[in-house]
Amino acid sequence: MPITIIIGTGISSAAYLLSVKQYLTSTNQALGNVGVVGGADLWQKMSHAHAMGQPTQLLTGNLLGRGREVRGFTPQQLSDRGFLTAGQFSRTIQHYLTQHSCAQLADSYVYRITKEGSKYLLATHVEGEIGGIITCDRVIFAPGPGPARPLATEAGILSEEEIAGFGRRIIKGNDFMSPDWTTPLSLSPEETIVAVYGGSATAAWAVELADMRKMNVTCWFTRPGRDKDAWNAKVRFSEAFPAGDRNNTVEEVYETRRHVYKLKKVESVENSTKIRLIFEQQDGRDVVTYVDLLIYALGAEHTLTQGVRSVLAPALCDSLVAYYDKNRAISSTPSLLAIGTEDRSLMVVGSAMSSAGGFGGSTLQVQGDASRTISTLAPYREINKTLPDAAKPPEGIAMVMAGIEALNEYVPARPVRGGRKAVFIPPRLTTSEGRRLPRGSANPDANRISSHDIDFEWDINFNTSNRTQLAIYIAQTTDLSPFAANLAVALIVYFRTRPENVRGLSDPQVTTIITCADLIYKKLAELNHDLDAQLLHFDKKWGAEQHVVNCVGYVTTTTEWKVFWRNEGISLT
Repeated sequence: MPITIIIGTGISSAAYLLSVKQYLTSTNQALGNVGVVGGADLWQKMSHAHAMGQPTQLLTGNLLGRGREVRGFTPQQLSDRGFLTAGQFSRTIQHYLTQHSCAQLADSYVYRITKEGSKYLLATHVEGEIGGIITCDRVIFAPGPGPARPLATEAGILSEEEIAGFGRRIIKGNDFMSPDWTTPLSLSPEETIVAVYGGSATAAWAVELADMRKMNVTCWFTRPGRDKDAWNAKVRFSEAFPAGDRNNTVEEVYETRRHVYKLKKVESVENSTKIRLIFEQQDGRDVVTYVDLLIYALGAEHTLTQGVRSVLAPALCDSLVAYYDKNRAISSTPSLLAIGTEDRSLMVVGSAMSSAGGFGGSTLQVQGDASRTISTLAPYREINKTLPDAAKPPEGIAMVMAGIEALNEYVPARPVRGGRKAVFIPPRLTTSEGRRLPRGSANPDANRISSHDIDFEWDINFNTSNRTQLAIYIAQTTDLSPFAANLAVALIVYFRTRPENVRGLSDPQVTTIITCADLIYKKLAELNHDLDAQLLHFDKKWGAEQHVVNCVGYVTTTTEWKVFWRNEGISLT
């Protein structure tokens, strides 16, 4: 039996395991015996009481848990401001990893992956010591968003040795948020002055946690950008306050302490616990601040020399291709989904794609099309344009789920046990031209009777499902015409991404949209006796999606339609 090793213990690993079975079954493959290696991920390291950035319904995708309580919103749930906790989420992930693997190697770290013949060799550390070599047939590499970006001043990057010289007074944001973190100072929390560097949600959480620990955050800063809004604090800190109200309090309380600065110097003050921070502000003048702790959360990324590419042997890097949304399940603009070998025996998946696993700008070819390179694909982050605002963080969980579900062509339905089946009897002669057999040839599959299920139980998340998942659901559960079904899908995606629907749509709203799409088609059919022929004509003239796009534009922008949707409980400003 083949052996598959999953590298990583977070959501990407769990999502891949939970979604890939359908794909493998369709190709007569199997993962075989599955082992999991890797240390604790971010959510396992954080306080279990930490409130995550989204409610349950936006963090479960179509894979975690079951039932409408974790899949769909009621109108009341949409208005509530509850958030899933890190403890609940990490326990759920661990449950699925345990359920779908036969062994886990805790506190382990894979530092090199090579290949000999058909086998992959994983050089592994266990609890900081050399652990040996793991041999396997498949590798699913889910390394997360990548190594933390280093702390740097205008003069250059501070080395690990330089940071160590501050005696743990300079801390990475993720380390500070660990329940095991202890202060290196003899000061009380109330006496501890803190500066936080970063404009991300993680930086906001570090500020929030410092406040909860009774510390005094006097300066929260981020570096200027490179465009016309380079020094605009609202723009530069926008990622710290994603939609959904999770960080509203810290946004309001610390508004006057947020600054856009260039960090010129970080110095230790002699005979003191203080760190001297020298900044340059927009007008060119220097600002000096003294703090006891400097916490930095500058994001993460895979690069040419760090992360994925430092683990994979060069020969393996040369064998990889870029997997993309070739079915246009997510949108009409195919985006990067994963990187792996042509036979999928090695796959790099999950939030590592937010920096293309370090392969961005390379000559990596596109899977199935040697004439194209990775640079021709839309970036992974483009997936978030189809999700509710509260699910859009580019390295976020909803993004990971959506990308992996599209990669594995996952459909959130299962056959009803004891349900109906359709029987298929192949014809005696072939009915179409084939590469090997011309039409009318003796059919080698004649008399091979087969059957397939036609009754399915659905457990779909309307707010994170891609277009293909929504279309299959509508086709299998309603009698809508193809155009009405496509219109319903387009309207669901349109409305759930509107700023009025930060958390997405409720189940009743989705039902209303599907019903209205059917009514729109039937009204058009009354006015145009040859409607289907006209639709086919426009599809050939404009492309398969343009007429649906035009229809969505009309029924969501005109005054009478805005009134109609408002009366149906779906607001449009």
